[in-house]
Amino acid sequence: MHHLATDGPQGLVRLLNKSQMASIFPEIDWYDLLEVEFGEKVDRVLTREGIVVDVDRRRLVLDCVRDAIADADADTRRKVDGDYSPDPKAVRFPPPSEAKPNARSKLSLDDLFAEYIKELQAGSAL
Repeated sequence: MHHLATDGPQGLVRLLNKSQMASIFPEIDWYDLLEVEFGEKVDRVLTREGIVVDVDRRRLVLDCVRDAIADADADTRRKVDGDYSPDPKAVRFPPPSEAKPNARSKLSLDDLFAEYIKELQAGSAL
């Protein structure tokens, strides 16, 4: 048994998905567990990046963080079992050089709006 399972529902949030948790612990709110497990780290990243989210978006962020950590745990388990092939889910993340734009290449609000309009027009052409 995984050591996190001994932590009760809070530790199991990394191992089980939302529906599995609901079937085992129906009285416990999934997002309360995610807040306890990941909320402080999510707050630090959002604050550092200057991002403000509403409750629904925060829940989405917490779900995504939990999924990414579960995927990383699964990849680590694969490697422990001797499977060193590349993680197929890692391609969803951009390379570090592309993840954050160069701080010197700032866009004005007008530039951002023009890019937004271009994307909208490109989307409607499909």
